[in-house]
Amino acid sequence: MTTRSVETVVVGGGHSELLASDLLRQAGREHVVLERRPALGGGWQDRWDAFQLVGPNWTTSMATYAYAGDDPDGFMTRDELIAHWRAYAAAIDAPVELETDVTSLRSIADEPGPARFRLLTNRGSIDAREVIVAAGPCSRGRRLRSRRASSGPVGVRAHGWHECRGPLRGRNRRTSPATPPLVDPQPGEVGADQLS
Repeated sequence: MTTRSVETVVVGGGHSELLASDLLRQAGREHVVLERRPALGGGWQDRWDAFQLVGPNWTTSMATYAYAGDDPDGFMTRDELIAHWRAYAAAIDAPVELETDVTSLRSIADEPGPARFRLLTNRGSIDAREVIVAAGPCSRGRRLRSRRASSGPVGVRAHGWHECRGPLRGRNRRTSPATPPLVDPQPGEVGADQLS
């Protein structure tokens, strides 16, 4: 497989990633959204059948996509919420590539050319100047770091908030044996288990 180049790669196809895509589109930036699932809907698809949004429907509005239902103070079901985010992706014409699983992300800043990162996927390699990793639930926020001191952070999950209440620092930080901290499997590389 050949390596293609894209200015910005967004890893994941949930609502945070779609918002990133919308902002990139508004800025005229070339990008692609990679989603490992066969359909958009993010982690909401993993919720139980009777799940309902705990905030009112109007809170799902985005700057370019307002809630369009007839009950702004109601609470969407799981399937309604999934349909809402899929409609948002269609409305912003998000460049989503479904069934594209990112298996590794590494820095290539030392190599010649404008790309700073290389992503390996089940569909081939992608070189990118920027990568947005906004995948995973808010209760599993983590910072991705490279072991190479000179390269600094490789990326930061958008959901870097513990239980959606505060940043992972100081006394708010809690660790769980089920959620080990992210450490590169090899220098300058982030493994697939750290992106899901």
